[in-house]
Formats: sequence, structure tokens, C-alpha cells
Amino acid sequence: ANAKYDWVKFLPLEESPKRSFLSAEPLLQYRILRTLHLVSKLDQISFSSKMLPSALSIMTSSSTATPEVYDAARELALSLLEQEIFPHSDNDFEAMSCRKYETSLWVDVISEEAIEDLMTMIAEARQQSVQHKMTILQALSKAKLGYDSA
Repeated sequence: ANAKYDWVKFLPLEESPKRSFLSAEPLLQYRILRTLHLVSKLDQISFSSKMLPSALSIMTSSSTATPEVYDAARELALSLLEQEIFPHSDNDFEAMSCRKYETSLWVDVISEEAIEDLMTMIAEARQQSVQHKMTILQALSKAKLGYDSA
């Protein structure tokens, strides 16, 4: 039950052209993207952060043949970006609506050249969050020690 599968293997973009996702038939592309989107919504599943740039690349590729494939890649990208930038969010309807709107602003204007920059910003924000938590824990620890000795 704890087996992990590298789902990003469904979206090979940089391998040989014969195995590239973009060289597959549009119907297969669409079905893969829809399946990944549905799986991404399951509580126990967390995708590798490599999946987001792949979905964004499919969206921005001039090889994306059909609007259905574009829409499916967009839906997957929206879901993955929301999970990346709002990992511990509540289910309040208004907050959920705002998160969806914010992620759509990022996804709808992304270009192939900006994907790497977006992923760098996400990684930096995550690192700052970890550093912030460590600073708070250190402060609380010091405050507790100071309180105990008083």
C-alpha cells in the first residue's frame, strides 16, 4: 500500500522523439492528462514537483495539437500549482475560489521561457518557509528555556 510510483514518467518530454509525450496521438495525450488530473485530486497521492513543469510545457508547446489537450494540460497544471503554492489549505469556499483565481493568473500567462523561473520562485518560497519555521521554533525554544529558569 505504501508503494510509490513516479507518475511524471507518463509525461516524457525530453527523451527520444519516439517516446515523447508530444508525439503521441492527441486522444492518448488527453486521456493521460485527464487521468493524471483525477489522480492528483486523491488525498494520498502527491506528485513529484517535476510534474508541474511538464504540464506547463505541454500547455506552452506549439506541438499541442488540440484544444482538448491544451485544456487538460491546463487543468492539471492548475491543480499541481495550487498544491505547490498552497500545500496546507483549508476548504473554505471563498479561500478556495481565491486560490484557484491566483493559480489561473500564473498558469494562463506562463511562457516556455518562464517555467524554470516559476519553479525557482516556488523552491525559494518553500525554503524561506522552512527557514521561517526553524526561526520560530528556535525562538520558542529559547523563550521556554528562559521561562523555565526564571
